[in-house]
Amino acid sequence: MHLSSRSVRRFAVVATTVALTAPLAGVSASVAGQVAAPPPVPTLAWAPCEEGKTLECTTATVPLDYDDPDGATIELALARVPASDPANRIGTLFLNPGGPGGSGVQFVAGVGEYLDARLQGRFDIVGFDPTGVAGSNPLYCFRTADELNEFFADQPLFPYREDQERPFYDRYTSLARACFDGGLPIAQHMSTADVARDMDLLREAVGDDQISYLGFSYGSYLGTTYAELFPDHIRALVIDGVLDPKLWSQGWQIRADRRDTAKEFNQFLILCDRAGDDCAFSGPDGARARWAALARAVGREPIDLGFPYSYDFLIADATGAMYAPEVWGGPEGFATFLDLLSDTIGDPSTASDAADVRTRLLERLRPAQEAYSNGLDAYFGNQCADTQYRRWFVGWRDIGDYARRGSRFGPYWWWFNNGCAAWPLNGDRFAGAVDGPHVGARARRRQLLRRCDRLRRRRVDVQVARRQPAPLVRRVGPHGLRPQRMHHGVHRRLPARRDPPRPGHGVRRQPEPARRLHRPRRRSRRPAHRPPPTLAPPRLTRIPRLCTNASLTDGCRTNATSSRQSPRP
Repeated sequence: MHLSSRSVRRFAVVATTVALTAPLAGVSASVAGQVAAPPPVPTLAWAPCEEGKTLECTTATVPLDYDDPDGATIELALARVPASDPANRIGTLFLNPGGPGGSGVQFVAGVGEYLDARLQGRFDIVGFDPTGVAGSNPLYCFRTADELNEFFADQPLFPYREDQERPFYDRYTSLARACFDGGLPIAQHMSTADVARDMDLLREAVGDDQISYLGFSYGSYLGTTYAELFPDHIRALVIDGVLDPKLWSQGWQIRADRRDTAKEFNQFLILCDRAGDDCAFSGPDGARARWAALARAVGREPIDLGFPYSYDFLIADATGAMYAPEVWGGPEGFATFLDLLSDTIGDPSTASDAADVRTRLLERLRPAQEAYSNGLDAYFGNQCADTQYRRWFVGWRDIGDYARRGSRFGPYWWWFNNGCAAWPLNGDRFAGAVDGPHVGARARRRQLLRRCDRLRRRRVDVQVARRQPAPLVRRVGPHGLRPQRMHHGVHRRLPARRDPPRPGHGVRRQPEPARRLHRPRRRSRRPAHRPPPTLAPPRLTRIPRLCTNASLTDGCRTNATSSRQSPRP
């Protein structure tokens, strides 16, 4: 799921859509999580964040636990750019930059005035830090940044060798204990559903009968969750970089992640070849061949850039660069860095130049931050509370193999979420229309009947090859039909398939019935937007770039920033 470049024209279309979209109709789902006694609407006292600045700040008091709205409360940090044309003001536009863990306050500080201009001054532009993030009762799993860095110091960014997998799993699994042992109550009350409930209270606090919302990346998941919980409270809902809410909540986002970054990276290589000599990373055999050779070389032995630049850093840097096409070209761009890095393999004298270019790339892509930003803590606090992941090492290892078969980038996306393996799910999380507690008995029964019907239509009769005495075992899982069989007492999996195995692959199909086999229609996969820990930090969501030229031959200036900072070197 990877953020592609956004031109001024595209961003203007998104912004205009917020202003012109008619109220949404037909959003299916009943309001969930409602309580008998609604919590009090917070009072907002706006004041300039800094003297002489347009940006205004305030805090809002909301319940810590919506099951006990009269109990403990927390303070949410908010920021807004007031509508520059108050006479024609329509209402308030709420923003979320993604993450999870992205700061809405920082987001509005970066793009608030730009959006105000694009929307002709008719909206207050408001962002807020979700529960546990930045200025809203932040979750800290460590006392200092040094403790955080020490926790990850002896682990790769992701395990790219088999011997790294178990130590990586054990270290990241212990993260939950580090976050919960501190006794911070906020760790037990972070979920997207509660953020949506907070946002509905904020809608009332600003005086809007219906909400106008613009969300990017993870912000699309927040938007769809809000639409499910409060379908009658929507004026306009615009989401960009849309995540599949089912994949996200069920821990199967890797089905998209394992290939999406590779698709965008291939486009980068194609553009480099088209640019020819104007792209530093092009070559006689093409940029693709140079990349493959570089990845193989770094995989065998790290490069000395003042620290061991290993394969995991190369993949994470490449992932991060895909979030920022404006840094691909130019003398200090990502293509130049790859060129110098490739030359360093045969000529170590270029290592210092490669390290300097990488340092400047980091400066362009990372925002200034305090000593200990809680972006990583907040990511796990929300993501792990929302998402049902595997709870044992074998499951993580097997899906890691599945991710690796997708592309070089798959393991990076999968293993980072290992911190969720031992994290308790939040009882108030919203898992969608099928699993949500708000679904009535009849609706749930209809959903289950439809699911059973789909499974029945997928059933295919197969028989074992002549030399295979044991019966074929079939399992229906997240990837459709997955043939499995017993071979001399060993449980051996055949490659996952959507369609029945072809003759000659260990099984033979019996004659097909008169009815055609049901084959699920392939659905298109949108690019996803999730982030890295080097050139761009894990689960980063960027402000859409505002420049008009992002060619490989010229750099372009941008005020794009990331929503969080990685503690990695």
